[in-house]
Amino acid sequence: MSRQIAAYLRAHPDATDTVEGILDWWLPVQRYEDAKTDVQQALRDLVQQGLIEEVAHYSGNRLYRLASPREKSN
Repeated sequence: MSRQIAAYLRAHPDATDTVEGILDWWLPVQRYEDAKTDVQQALRDLVQQGLIEEVAHYSGNRLYRLASPREKSN
């Protein structure tokens, strides 16, 4: 918990709040940021392993899906 609060404060150095505010606002935001970083790393690893593929969407977003089976050449 201390690491999450400290990480939030490093990212938002002007933040000030009550215990209730920290519980309601800071920790959910920090957990989201931590989870987002973890998910991004996991996706990079899975793409690198060839288990999933990343495709570009017309919106500019990246989408992830199970990798298509590659055709075997004889």
